[in-house]
Amino acid sequence: MPRPIPGVPVTPADYVAQTSSMELFLIGASELALRKSTNARTREFAQIEITAHKGTSAQLSLEGRRLNLLPSATLSPHHQAMLNALEQATDFDALYHLDELNVHQEAEALHSRYAAGGSSPTLRPVAAVILPIMQRHLRMLKYL
Repeated sequence: MPRPIPGVPVTPADYVAQTSSMELFLIGASELALRKSTNARTREFAQIEITAHKGTSAQLSLEGRRLNLLPSATLSPHHQAMLNALEQATDFDALYHLDELNVHQEAEALHSRYAAGGSSPTLRPVAAVILPIMQRHLRMLKYL
């Protein structure tokens, strides 16, 4: 999956592909956290993640379909490798926290950029709705 390059416009198809992979990763990683973490705060955050990102994924799917851009049902190779590593982690909570920070920062940059100047008037509002959720989750991650 192509990574956003500063100054280079993200196409609607790339935005949907990148967002759907991030959303799938965040949900999958959080489902793992509910099974593997023994930390109550991590498990609470994971449940918030699952609920929030199932909602944002549904919104992305609805608006993407209007443009004949179906979100992928599979992770990008990068996000799949991260999820595989998380499944095998000996210090699950530390890696989960790090991965969540990294993906939320990546997502915040993508949604901020797309909300401000994306070429699709259908997808810009999606980015604008997802952006504050990512920012809120980044703030929450500071306290895990």
